[in-house]
Amino acid sequence: VNTDGTVKELKFCVNGMPFKNDTFVHHIELGKVVERTVNTDEHSYHQHVYPFQIVNYTGYIGGTHPTVTDEVLEYFKIGDWHDVIQIKGIDGDEDHSGRVKFRYYPKQHRGKLMVHCHILVHEDLGMMTQEYAYDEGEASCDCESGTRKREGNDNYS
Repeated sequence: VNTDGTVKELKFCVNGMPFKNDTFVHHIELGKVVERTVNTDEHSYHQHVYPFQIVNYTGYIGGTHPTVTDEVLEYFKIGDWHDVIQIKGIDGDEDHSGRVKFRYYPKQHRGKLMVHCHILVHEDLGMMTQEYAYDEGEASCDCESGTRKREGNDNYS
């Protein structure tokens, strides 16, 4: 509720975009390692189909972290594989909140892959998206400019 008594509209998004069934946040090529950096302090991150390997996270030095509990450090070790992650207390810098870097290897499932906050009410309010896994040469993804394009057939089913 705002100070004037009006109710704020809650928006839950991934990369600033609420879920749309016909929109893909990334196109990923089968057989190529995908590396991603995400903010997991406020929301859990879950991706379907391909587990990911934790590479690093903000402030992590030599097995310790100044603001993350030992229990969390023990569970989310560098090199471990997961399909959901949330690390509360990751310190960020003035430009970014805490970040987790991970990688995964899409190798056989072609088509839609769901990515979402693992807090069900957040997912239901639009905090989910999808990626599209394609065979070599079928598409491209320029994530910096927001351009997603696919050569040839536009049927993503």
